[in-house]
Amino acid sequence: MTRTLLALWFISSAALAADTFDGLADPTRPSFGRASAADEGRGVGGLVLQSVLVSPERRIAVINGTRVTVGGRVGNALVTEIEPYAVTLQRESGLLRLTLLPPRAAPMKRPVGP
Repeated sequence: MTRTLLALWFISSAALAADTFDGLADPTRPSFGRASAADEGRGVGGLVLQSVLVSPERRIAVINGTRVTVGGRVGNALVTEIEPYAVTLQRESGLLRLTLLPPRAAPMKRPVGP
């Protein structure tokens, strides 16, 4: 009897926990080339920097699912520079900088005292 009650409690707890996390997206699930909501917030002018590879031999970026190198084009923008966390593009309207990471927030202040 105790085992049955314990089993029922465990199953109902698991079901309630599953409902609690229903609205959350799996952060490990691949986007399959689509920009995530977080990426869309960092996108500029419809362009989203998704990945960067920088080595002594080459510099490659993935923008909107397209692999580009310095001198390559994404739409009407020319890739002028690829850095470890950012890419600079030249458009008719001027320079555009795409970043992988969101801007750093102001550092938190530590409380004073013991």
